[in-house]
Amino acid sequence: MGLIVKDEMVKDVKTLGPGVTIKEASEMMAKLGLGSIVITERDKIVGMITERDILKKIVAAGEDPLKMKTGDIMTRDVLTVEEDKTIEDVIKIMESKRIKRVPVTKNGKLSGIITSTNVISTERSLDKKNEELQKAKADLEKKTEELEKFSKLVVGRELRMIELKEKLNKFEKKKDDKNEKPGN
Repeated sequence: MGLIVKDEMVKDVKTLGPGVTIKEASEMMAKLGLGSIVITERDKIVGMITERDILKKIVAAGEDPLKMKTGDIMTRDVLTVEEDKTIEDVIKIMESKRIKRVPVTKNGKLSGIITSTNVISTERSLDKKNEELQKAKADLEKKTEELEKFSKLVVGRELRMIELKEKLNKFEKKKDDKNEKPGN
């Protein structure tokens, strides 16, 4: 089973209503360093705006950010993912829909957001853990090899000890047999 979205998502999601001006939304995004804001109404996701939406739909279009509202430019029908899904599921959504941010829900309610940055960070963390595991595996293989050599050495010595004991027993038996013969 892969990594679960709930464990990798940002839990503290900032939201705004659809009636907030683009200027207010932009100021909040700039202050908090956000690339997007989820738009909610009565705890339900109704849309999402991104920096790109503001650039294309307000700045490039020459619209007034004091008059335009988040509801005017938001992307409706926002794709979401349940928090019990895997990171692989999110990657498939991001790739197929060419999006960088996916709100996360639990029983239909917003519980977080997962971004391409989260996914990359998770991937890097997994790569690092994989490198550590590969090193540990190599170390274990080396120790196993050393143990096998030592074991063969010990077994070899044990076999020589048994052979020597057998020779000693034969020698002592011959000696005893000579001593028991009449005339000695």
